[in-house]
Amino acid sequence: MDLLEIGKVLKPQGLKGELKVEPTIHDMDYFKSLKSVIIDGKTYEVKTSFVRQGFVYITFKGLEDINLVENLRNKKLKVERDNSPKLDYNEFFIVDMIGINVVDENGKNYGEVIDIDQFGAADVYTIKGRNGIHTFPFIKDMVISVDVHDKTLLVKSDKIKEVMV
Repeated sequence: MDLLEIGKVLKPQGLKGELKVEPTIHDMDYFKSLKSVIIDGKTYEVKTSFVRQGFVYITFKGLEDINLVENLRNKKLKVERDNSPKLDYNEFFIVDMIGINVVDENGKNYGEVIDIDQFGAADVYTIKGRNGIHTFPFIKDMVISVDVHDKTLLVKSDKIKEVMV
């Protein structure tokens, strides 16, 4: 089963089993039609789901009490890839970017993406290469192309040298 992360439970909200979730996808409307999620390999049927101020508030059928959901704190919400949000052109799931090679237009390989952090203004990619571990913000004018099938992120050499730490 190919799963994609769509959010992370922050904490229970109130006494009736509602959970505050930080979404890890951009399409907030996706949560409005969500039928079920998978947490730690177990499927939970969604009772209610709504978006407010950049967070998702969700309840599951049969878990309408704070004591029943406390153990879900900090857990990741996942869905099967077939039921995942549809992506626009040039959008990618983070899971598909892990393991991709960062290469510039001159053929220099900087390393493989091992982690991605989302900070709002730009995602920060961590790569591991021959020269150790480095990070850089994913800036659109630095990227030439992304090929998730060939596992290649093609970047402009002058830009990546400017921003890579």
